[in-house]
Amino acid sequence: MVAVLKKLHVIIFIGALTFVCLLCLNKFAIAKKRGQIQITLKDSRKPIILYRSSYALVIGIDRYVGGWQPLNQAVNDAKKVADVLNSQGFKVTLLTSEKDKLTAAELRRAFRRFLITGPGSEPEARLLIWFAGHGHSSPIPGAVDNHLAYLVGSDAPLPPRRPEDDYRADAHFQDKAIPLRQFDTWLHQTRARHVLTIFDSCFSGSIFTTRAAQPSPVVNRATRLSVRQFISSGQAGQEVSDDGRFRGAFLAAITGADPRADQNGDGYILGSELGQYLYQEVSEFTNGLQTPQHGKLRAMGFNRGDYVFALPGRLEPSIELKYDPEVRRIQELLSLLGYDPGSTKGIIEEKTRAAIRAFQQKSGLPVDGQVSITLGWRLQELVTDQFESKAKEEQLRIEAEAKKQRQENLKTKQVELVKRIQKHLRELGCYRGPIDGKFETGSRDAWLSATKKVFSKAVMSIEDFNFLKKIGKSCRTAGQSNIKTQSSNTKKNKPSQKTNSKNSSLCLEARRKYNNCLALGGWSSSVVTLNCGDELPRKCR
Repeated sequence: MVAVLKKLHVIIFIGALTFVCLLCLNKFAIAKKRGQIQITLKDSRKPIILYRSSYALVIGIDRYVGGWQPLNQAVNDAKKVADVLNSQGFKVTLLTSEKDKLTAAELRRAFRRFLITGPGSEPEARLLIWFAGHGHSSPIPGAVDNHLAYLVGSDAPLPPRRPEDDYRADAHFQDKAIPLRQFDTWLHQTRARHVLTIFDSCFSGSIFTTRAAQPSPVVNRATRLSVRQFISSGQAGQEVSDDGRFRGAFLAAITGADPRADQNGDGYILGSELGQYLYQEVSEFTNGLQTPQHGKLRAMGFNRGDYVFALPGRLEPSIELKYDPEVRRIQELLSLLGYDPGSTKGIIEEKTRAAIRAFQQKSGLPVDGQVSITLGWRLQELVTDQFESKAKEEQLRIEAEAKKQRQENLKTKQVELVKRIQKHLRELGCYRGPIDGKFETGSRDAWLSATKKVFSKAVMSIEDFNFLKKIGKSCRTAGQSNIKTQSSNTKKNKPSQKTNSKNSSLCLEARRKYNNCLALGGWSSSVVTLNCGDELPRKCR
């Protein structure tokens, strides 16, 4: 009986374990990689991956300091758009005037990073830009019915009604605003497959010089081609309402809340379908006072595809790809800054999230432990600054070591030169001290005896050695003649020992003064040269 119960317990345990494993595998199999979209073409039953990643830059500006009227819904609309896009797999960067200044310079920097150096560098990505804030269109002098459109930063001043009224004020406004034509350059530079830019701004419709494109009936192979699409909340000359209607219609379309947006019922909302839906819906809301515009960039190679949103009910399950290159880059940057991300294999794990939270808390970012574009930019900036600082320190260290090595080499050469001089002085019979390379008292006395010249320089040179070799013979000759003279004088004046004794005392005193002179640096001072030979009478030398 006991054996049967044990077997039953084992069977129950194995069954429960199997059920848990199957449940986990099921969740793993139906999980969708964030931002990855699969589509099924009409002429092919096999699904293909259209986007491997999705990114959104969402901007809302309510507050202005240059005289523009504050807005009520721009920031609120931006937050709601960011939440929905995040739930649909977009990696969202949210910038609002509540937390950021959003001046023209900051907006330019954000657009360039997003489109060129950041997510826009990924060729299989889709990008979405949402801008809610003031816009302005200014007539071009001399051109009939032609305007330049601008996005207004928080620091832009109010422009004159007509540029010719105050050219200086108009120039100041243009310096603090972003012309929409600037997007033409940025969109040519980005590498992303599809880019959709939505302007919920007054007068922003003037960017469109092409007629609105008709929605594609189906998702086909042309859909995958590159495209740069625009949607504006109104035409040039129209004031866009600040009541959230445009934002509400946009979110109703991409979430499937209004089935009319999917005109052919295939489960996908194309960029051209979205533009057509917003035009009809908002025009009806406002009785034609506000008519959204949409179109594609008129440039070869950027107007054949179509932006794609997959409705929530149409999202096809795909095996989750654990590896994410953006996660790997974040892990590597965290590691370089001294944080422990666990691994750098591109797989998100708890250690990675803990390292992200620690960095976010230290950097003043929202602490959520999530990988984001803002996080990547901040990490990259800090790593770049750190490496530049280290490179500068390394350069200074190398220069200091090189300078020290040059000084040591110079000192070594100086020691070798002094040794040669000492050796030559010994050969001349003027020096009996050690050959040690130190030009001290004994060597200096020998130098004086050989050259009759006070050496007042701090460092010897090869010219000094050549001078010594040139006149060095006089040392031995003078020394020998002095010895002979002293010997003969000793024989001739042998009786006068008292006088010699007196002279000997005077010479000792003179030598004492001579040594004191040497101690004061008379041989090596580069400022004042003391002629110590004057302290030593000729008869005592």
